[in-house]
Amino acid sequence: MEHPGASTTLCDFIKAYRGGLYEDEAQDIMKKLITALRHCSEQSVYYKHLSLREVLINPDTRQIKLSGFHRALSIRETRKGDSKSTEERRIHALMATNKGLHRVLKGMVKGESLLKVLRNNTDVSKGCLDLLRKLRDRESGITLQNILDHDWFKETPEPTDAVESESTDGSFDSLYDVGKKLESGPHGIVHEGIRKSDLTQIGDSKPLCREAAIMLMVEHSDHAVKLYDWIGMEDHDILIMEHPGASITLFDHVKAGEGGLYEEEAQDIMQKLITALRHCSEQSVYYKHLSLREVLINPYTGQIKLSGFHRALSIRETRKGDSKSTEERRIHALMATNKGLHRVLKGMVKGESLLKVLHNNTYLSKGCLDLLRKLRDRESGITLQNILDHDWFKETPEPTDAVESESTDGSFDSLYEVRKKLESGPHGIVHEGIRKSDRTQVIIKFVKKGQFDFDIGDSKPLCREAAIMLMVEHSDHAVKLYERFDMKDHDILIMEHPGASTTLFDHVKAGEGGLTEARAKDIMKKLITALRHCSEQSVYYKHLSLREVLINQFTGQIKLSGFHRALSIKETRKGDSKSTEERRIHALMATNKGLHRVLKGMVKGESLLKVLRNNTDVSKGCLDLLRKLRDRESGITLQNILDHDWFKETPEPTDAVESESTDGNMQKVNIMHAIFPEEMDRSSRDV
Repeated sequence: MEHPGASTTLCDFIKAYRGGLYEDEAQDIMKKLITALRHCSEQSVYYKHLSLREVLINPDTRQIKLSGFHRALSIRETRKGDSKSTEERRIHALMATNKGLHRVLKGMVKGESLLKVLRNNTDVSKGCLDLLRKLRDRESGITLQNILDHDWFKETPEPTDAVESESTDGSFDSLYDVGKKLESGPHGIVHEGIRKSDLTQIGDSKPLCREAAIMLMVEHSDHAVKLYDWIGMEDHDILIMEHPGASITLFDHVKAGEGGLYEEEAQDIMQKLITALRHCSEQSVYYKHLSLREVLINPYTGQIKLSGFHRALSIRETRKGDSKSTEERRIHALMATNKGLHRVLKGMVKGESLLKVLHNNTYLSKGCLDLLRKLRDRESGITLQNILDHDWFKETPEPTDAVESESTDGSFDSLYEVRKKLESGPHGIVHEGIRKSDRTQVIIKFVKKGQFDFDIGDSKPLCREAAIMLMVEHSDHAVKLYERFDMKDHDILIMEHPGASTTLFDHVKAGEGGLTEARAKDIMKKLITALRHCSEQSVYYKHLSLREVLINQFTGQIKLSGFHRALSIKETRKGDSKSTEERRIHALMATNKGLHRVLKGMVKGESLLKVLRNNTDVSKGCLDLLRKLRDRESGITLQNILDHDWFKETPEPTDAVESESTDGNMQKVNIMHAIFPEEMDRSSRDV
């Protein structure tokens, strides 16, 4: 079956928004869901038990898809002992569908048990309540078309989404432009926006929602997202907040590092985060649930800012029925903060499930493990100052980041200058660098010893990446390994800088999601040539994708990179009883699967392109090659691929494309595609 990709169940989608959606969003989802169910109904299919878990939603595009068809039945299906007529089964299907839609709509607008406490029926419009009653009524006989014609769908969405209502002082519309919607949930609806003028004044004449009040309490901190303004409306508040700009959540930052960060980077982030939390604490503010998603980090400057203040509380705040003293609330705030810091630190150094396989606790220092234990211990009473004074922060960072340790031959520091950090992950830390002797740009990579050692007959075991790069060093289609240094606890690899090249992923993305077949054909030929050279050296990629292929934007030259994802057929692992021939067959299958991934990515592109293009835009030859590459039994070799008919077809004209318009007129579309290398070299020198 199709993989859901970025989609999640409607149950998890609602849960992520703390249990319920606003009605305008529920309206939109219901319309799409009914459209999907109508198509099923036309095929005599219905769900005997439709719930939030059978509906998939893409959080970015809001596309709806039905799943869980083990819960579906067909009206045409007859069972032993079932004497119902087709019409009776059709009525039963209608009742089951309505019951399922009642279950889904109720789940969206009323949510789970948590929301039943926070909301009551006064938050649900009369139209919505009427529709819920009709869906629940077994005698109503309401059809899918009747549901779509219901008055609830004709109601104007509440102004909390469209944000077109008049503010009480008449100033909101004149001050701000509302842009793209980012998210919604019980804590509010979030849009991007533009402030038309910077001359607005902030006042506090009316009571505020908690989020705005807490943001004002920490407004003088450089480590918290700013509240620029708020406007009191009749039934809601509008908060104007600082845009994150280039910053991303710490969750996405860790994810981009392939599941975890090195300890020295985690140390730096933790120190900045604790500084931010100390300022909050001084204003009696704390997070009841701090996670990686509430911390923003600028990947370029490393600046940390706190966000998501709807998850924060104030020690000064008293609630009905709460008899705790201020001191008891302060102790509770300390415990919640420590629990949140434990969650954040653990997420940074241990990362996701992939890293739990690659890393075990032997890769975490004793100091880090001790701090994690103390943060988890509810009885430790460790304060923010105690955390900063912990021995872990006094430990010298591992040389993989600071790169100040002395190499065994004493030459690294004198030969290379380490510059900007590019990425980090289980495979190592990657920096840009300069070779001091001739000021040549290089890539410098630091790989921990013992993780991926591989013996190729050299005097000392190498990390696998270095060993494999040496095996293909004579190829013009692979990134070069210039030099390597053997350090005490890690290897340093000096590699060729990509220069004007970019990943094929970025190249395709820049082409609005896909390339023409002629362009894809040219790239595939060069890529196969590069992979053939690797194959001759018994090297293959276990997972080849668009990100492992570099392309020079000007010359079209292809080079392979990312050799931490490559393996050697000669390599044997503990417990691996495969023969060389079996490993060779496995390598062939992995290569074909990778080429299928690359070709499909080039000609079909991303999700946007799937809407704009369909298979009629892909030639039969290309589709046939994609099928053969996907077929595990085809046994197609690299030479067979090059001999495929698709490569013999005349490429479509990519420079002056003469496409036929729907009205029969010929429209000429100019596409900049081919540049002669010698002319480009001359242009580059002129520049």
